[in-house]
Amino acid sequence: SSGPESFIQGSRITGDGHYTDKFMLTLNPGDSDNSCQLVACSQSQVFSVLDYSTNYCNLRNLYCSEGDGCVNANAVENTDLAGYVEDYVDCKQNAKSKCIVSSR
Repeated sequence: SSGPESFIQGSRITGDGHYTDKFMLTLNPGDSDNSCQLVACSQSQVFSVLDYSTNYCNLRNLYCSEGDGCVNANAVENTDLAGYVEDYVDCKQNAKSKCIVSSR
């Protein structure tokens, strides 16, 4: 499949309101017509040795589904990203359990 890359840039203010994390997602065409590759990066804007998976969750929470145990206000009912694979290039802290937020 061919086509242009698409970029999404944004930022997230942490729950305590003290820090801002910036992120960028690049969507590339996948190997088949119904697939794509998501390349993403989230970075704290202050020096941070341990972020307790915050940057990973900043990104994962944008694509995880109810099938992953995620609560997503914009999710279409019974939708799941079947067959996705995460590949960590430079993400040492990637605990999925830290990303899950219980429904209220």
